[in-house]
Amino acid sequence: MRAGLLGHRVTLQAPVEVRGADYADVQRTWANVATVWASVEPLSSREFFQNLEVQGELSARIRLRWSSALAGISQKWRVLYGSRVFEIQGVMNLGEHGVELELLCAEVASGDV
Repeated sequence: MRAGLLGHRVTLQAPVEVRGADYADVQRTWANVATVWASVEPLSSREFFQNLEVQGELSARIRLRWSSALAGISQKWRVLYGSRVFEIQGVMNLGEHGVELELLCAEVASGDV
């Protein structure tokens, strides 16, 4: 993966459950795991419509270098890119060599965060 392709700064977040004083009240918050350089690309119209039939939501592809900090990345995580929030719908370890990750994501409306 060429470094020049990674021109966007993104933050990956993992969900964290916080219990209230009575232990019955559980709230989900987000913890920053890593801020990395990435490539954020909208899906082509063809890819978008193909995915619309299958998933119904995918809108972006985010590519980044694999690192040990991202070893636990899953569909439960999310990506922040500026003021935009993306839910991860799929994680692919490209080439299965632990070098590059591709995240298929759905953008979340700002009121849904």
